[in-house]
Amino acid sequence: MIKTIIFDMDGTLIDSEPIWRIAEIAALEKVGIKLTEQMLAENTAGMRNDEVVKYWFNAFDYKKTEDAEMVQNAILDKVIELIKIDGNKRALEGIDYIFNFFKSKNIPIALASSSPSKIITATLEAIGIEDKFVVKHSAEQEVLGKPNPAVFITTANLMNVKPENCLVFEDSVNGTLAAKAAKMKCVSIPAKHDYNRPQFGIADLKLKSLLEFTETELTKISI
Repeated sequence: MIKTIIFDMDGTLIDSEPIWRIAEIAALEKVGIKLTEQMLAENTAGMRNDEVVKYWFNAFDYKKTEDAEMVQNAILDKVIELIKIDGNKRALEGIDYIFNFFKSKNIPIALASSSPSKIITATLEAIGIEDKFVVKHSAEQEVLGKPNPAVFITTANLMNVKPENCLVFEDSVNGTLAAKAAKMKCVSIPAKHDYNRPQFGIADLKLKSLLEFTETELTKISI
């Protein structure tokens, strides 16, 4: 039985992944690491900011680890700047529908995001849904981010429910892996360019939009 809904944020509720990629490309280029949007989408989407930087430092054998904090801060500053510019236009299709759907069933909603708390606050304010969640939890408070399941397990604990009674909505492979590792049900809603990636096969359901989740899907996933 599903007792709690847990939403990822970036890419699931808001089309912010392009913003993150712009910021990551610009910040990492400052230290000579040149990336493409495809490289970021395929390898580090859904990961925590510090772990994204660490991943690419390792991938490019970049030895000056003391630069990591500078790059991380540059990414966060750029993301906040861009969210404030047009974040209010980036809410994904079906947000109002899905919150009303679960409200009508009295199923509480939580947020579990790889983004730092200040990004979560800026983003939710930009799209006007900051009051929709009983709990908002950032992976910055965990030892490891997604695909490690810690952020989801802690969120379940904060909601006083067992992981197996949680349903996660995710858009990334790393997030989907984290949800399933937490022993939760997972609906994956990948971006168009990711939709056919075989890794999403571990999700309990794969949809193209939040609008596709109906009473039928809830019944299927609750079995």
